[in-house]
Amino acid sequence: MQQENTITSGKDRLLEILSLLYEKSDENHQLSTNDILNHLQTRGMLTNRKTVKNDIEILNKHGIDIVITHGLSNTYFMGDRIFQMPEIKMLMDSVMSSRAITEHKSEVLIDKLKSLVSVHQAAELSESMCFKSAIKSSNENIYYIVDTIHNAIKLNKKIQFRKYDYNVLKERTYRDNGKLYVVSPYELVWFEDRYYLIGFFEDSGLVSSTRVDNIEMPTILIEDSHAIPSWFDMGEYVLSMFKMYEGPMSEVELICENSMMRIILDRFGKNVETSVINEEHFKVKVTVSISPTFYGWVFQFGGMIRISSPKTVCDEYLNMIEQNLKFITADKGRNQ
Repeated sequence: MQQENTITSGKDRLLEILSLLYEKSDENHQLSTNDILNHLQTRGMLTNRKTVKNDIEILNKHGIDIVITHGLSNTYFMGDRIFQMPEIKMLMDSVMSSRAITEHKSEVLIDKLKSLVSVHQAAELSESMCFKSAIKSSNENIYYIVDTIHNAIKLNKKIQFRKYDYNVLKERTYRDNGKLYVVSPYELVWFEDRYYLIGFFEDSGLVSSTRVDNIEMPTILIEDSHAIPSWFDMGEYVLSMFKMYEGPMSEVELICENSMMRIILDRFGKNVETSVINEEHFKVKVTVSISPTFYGWVFQFGGMIRISSPKTVCDEYLNMIEQNLKFITADKGRNQ
């Protein structure tokens, strides 16, 4: 019985040393043997310097990277962690800037990320946090919605949900009079700070997509999902969907000023088909979803990117601009 208590005490001591080093130590905040002994004493664990040295060796032997700085008095710190400081900082910035993550959930995730480094490093990270998205999702259930959809995909089951919009008073209202959408979920895609569900929508009989933050908590149905159509290419679909807005797909030709090459590559990737027109312009051919979003994207560059073909797309773009000019002129007339 005495031997069993000694072994248990040894295990507790190892875990306590590991916890201390993980939480309190890093390269710039190393702990001495005395620091460790004093900490163990506050936990009611009396031991000696040789035992601490042996415990550190056992932890290192079992894959825990505890770095030893040899000197008159050895010091120790946690070396390799799951994530290093630059990685944690990048993840924190992503969480804080994401529109899909609510403000409350962002704070929860940030605290979890900080727990992966020492308390000293966590304090440094808090001091360096200077960017926060001004627009955050208001859907606190987003994580549970995503988890439910993942489970439905894994189980190969249909889901059912309602979509919602907001009225002029910023109140949530159901879309299509509270219509229940039944969908065979195929994939969840993260695109430009939002989750999108891609699946077979029974009301339209088509493979389509919808923003996850615009749906209520889905219900997993007992019915098996429709099989993914043999002709359907998920990778091609994701690449071709321009900002995930529905619209007819079409190949378009764009004339761009040379300074726009970075914009084109960021949007369509390095494999996009381009050719030089003259010293100032190049041409690019892309397949996009023709929608107001696409036209708005072109318009924002003030003529540095222009649609040159097909004529139907050029005409539709011109008509959209003319209609907006009419509204502006009419509003101006009423205000005079």
